[in-house]
Amino acid sequence: AVLTFSAFQAQAQVDATLNTLGVLAGGTQLGVDFAINDEFSVEGTIGYNNNDDVSIIIDDASTNYSSRGIPIQAVSKYYIGPAKGTDKFYAAAFMRYVNRNYEQVGVEDPNTFTQSRFGIGFGLGTKLISRSGVVFDFGMNLGRVISENVAVNETDVRLPRAIVGFKIGIGYRFGA
Repeated sequence: AVLTFSAFQAQAQVDATLNTLGVLAGGTQLGVDFAINDEFSVEGTIGYNNNDDVSIIIDDASTNYSSRGIPIQAVSKYYIGPAKGTDKFYAAAFMRYVNRNYEQVGVEDPNTFTQSRFGIGFGLGTKLISRSGVVFDFGMNLGRVISENVAVNETDVRLPRAIVGFKIGIGYRFGA
């Protein structure tokens, strides 16, 4: 049993990546992509978003807010014609949950509210693997919010229902 477990561990392929676009936009997103076989993988990501200039329409007036959020995402990827196991072009399906806190900017007694959203969607991308195991993952996701909870005191808040995500991930491949 120990030898079987050791052999399985040696065969495992895991890609860990950091989304560099998130770092440039004031947050971060870490992902771990587990290969199921050469053509299919499942990636889990967690991040932290920090945006100091969000324009939100409240009671028919645009107001500036800062937001802090923690997105969690699960992505399944199907690779077309992989060469080094889970690489090259892929089509993806994802589920995303995010919880955000908003605070009004530039006022003495700021309004605050929280938001939780769950959405699903599809994506496309490509993953390149260097000889030394460095991973480059470029992708784009498009989806729609299917469940949202906004905690605001009797105020009409309108937020976009679309989910748009871009990834320029750089990381490392562990395992085979």
